[in-house]
Amino acid sequence: MAQDPPKRPGFGSLQLPAIDAKLKPGTPTLALGPLDEQVLFSFRTKRGLYLRLLQMLHHKPGHFQLQDFLTEAIEAALAQHPEADQPIPPAVLQALVNKNKKLQAGNK
Repeated sequence: MAQDPPKRPGFGSLQLPAIDAKLKPGTPTLALGPLDEQVLFSFRTKRGLYLRLLQMLHHKPGHFQLQDFLTEAIEAALAQHPEADQPIPPAVLQALVNKNKKLQAGNK
């Protein structure tokens, strides 16, 4: 006698996609967004450093773009660390993409 396949989790006639996806075999496709797309990034810094940045903005109005300055500084610092250019293993990257909306396609 053949057994019925296990019933998929559902709520009424609707299936629960989060649970259903975990039950499906195979690996999900990586939905990493475009790497040149800008995302919001913020961090804590010392008040003195923040004041120095504001002083630079005040004394060079129109000539100093904070976003460009910070991007260039971070890129220069990362150039000193070759590990920054080593790819993350696919399984770890997939977990990061699933967890972090800033990495996902269509999110900023």
